[in-house]
Amino acid sequence: MNFYRKYRPQTVAEIDTTAIRVALEQILTKGKISQAWLLTGPKGAGKTSTARIIAKILECEKNLLKPQALEEPCNQCGACRAIMNGSYLGVVEMDAASNRGIDDIRQLQERIGLAPAQGKFTVYVIDEVHMLTAEAFNALLKTLEEPPAHVVFILCTTELKKVPETIVSRCTQLNFDKASQIEVKRSLGRVVDGEKLTVEPGVLDLIAAGVDGSFRDAIKLLEQAVDETGTVKLIRVEPLVGQGQLYQVEELIRAIKHKNAKTALVLVAAKEQQGVDLNLLVVKLVENLRSELMAAAIVQKPEPKQIEALTELVERLSSASQEMKWSPLIGLPLQIAIVKWCYLPGETVIEPVKVEPVSQAAPPKLQSKPLQLAEVEGKWSEVLKKVKPLNHSLEALLKAARPVATADSWLTVEVYYTFHKEQLEQERYRAMLESQCSEVMGAPVKLRFKLGQKTAQAVAAAPKEVVNVTGRVKDEDLAQAAEEIFG
Repeated sequence: MNFYRKYRPQTVAEIDTTAIRVALEQILTKGKISQAWLLTGPKGAGKTSTARIIAKILECEKNLLKPQALEEPCNQCGACRAIMNGSYLGVVEMDAASNRGIDDIRQLQERIGLAPAQGKFTVYVIDEVHMLTAEAFNALLKTLEEPPAHVVFILCTTELKKVPETIVSRCTQLNFDKASQIEVKRSLGRVVDGEKLTVEPGVLDLIAAGVDGSFRDAIKLLEQAVDETGTVKLIRVEPLVGQGQLYQVEELIRAIKHKNAKTALVLVAAKEQQGVDLNLLVVKLVENLRSELMAAAIVQKPEPKQIEALTELVERLSSASQEMKWSPLIGLPLQIAIVKWCYLPGETVIEPVKVEPVSQAAPPKLQSKPLQLAEVEGKWSEVLKKVKPLNHSLEALLKAARPVATADSWLTVEVYYTFHKEQLEQERYRAMLESQCSEVMGAPVKLRFKLGQKTAQAVAAAPKEVVNVTGRVKDEDLAQAAEEIFG
């Protein structure tokens, strides 16, 4: 059994999305379950797992014995166990992508009048409900308006806007946002504990930052990275989330920005030949260009034509990323986007944007005062909050770092891995960080980064051993965990 199936949440308390967990806890307290649910949100957010938990709450033997109150499913009775292994006749799962027509819904309508095959209810879980035809939606609407007392519908979708408002209005809606990094780490921690894995510091943060809020993708990635000894090392995780050397995109970005199609296409072909995941590569391209766009707009406004061109390039690559999911040749949309950008008229060549650090062009409101380490430490969480909407990967790198010294307007930040140090020292990242730090501290800040000596010594002394950091450190920053581990 793979990790995701083995460790999917089985009770309300195990649901990793905080807002959904709290909402269902309140429903349990009230003791009444709706007959029509609409679960919306991105893939891998836990919609199907939650649907099965709702079904277990309805059919669990202890809840059937106490109709005036509802409790967590016991996961021990026959109904709970059968729902967990997919053999319970009272829970019917349909995929609307392949059962989307009026005839499919009519067959369902004929079945719902029958008494439950097992238990008190028949629960219909319809996945990707937005794929139903207009006629099928109309037929489903009639059923939702007056459902039999023994029937519960749980509709799941990744595209709420395609579900008719008449359907939405008749359902109790649970909106699954993309999981936060803390929520993803909570989910990963359950796997780490259950499998007794040995995990290097920084691994869970790196995975959580690289899966775009998907629990499923995070757990699959963790499973891929486990070696034969049950150990998960950064060196195995970095390529999987596009953080290794093969996923460096600076040279490719330069070629694209300067309309050098030949160089850009050769670089893409070389990376594909080396086994690079082109989906991840495009994400890295978009992420880097987005960071440059934000840094340029916030720190120093360039020429409007340059901003327009940079925005157009980001949009083209973003579209290519979406098209790659359905393309018979995965790299084709990226290659077409590069060719169109380089050869079609009307696109502006993007010159390097000179982004001056705030320390060289400080806003008038900033006071010239020496930095105090205690003040920086106290406000470090504010810096993280300001950086997150600009670049979530940069925020993840900062969580694996800590301020350690000040001198006049200089702030020294300690990091624990060479790769992290190299990323933070890139000019666009440094400029963005100096800008946000200066704003939070109310004084010009110049940054320098150093590699933590304790970590370097520990790795050098014991290259074959790994520190056992489990998911029990659930909500603490990695910097705090590292400090505890290394003294």
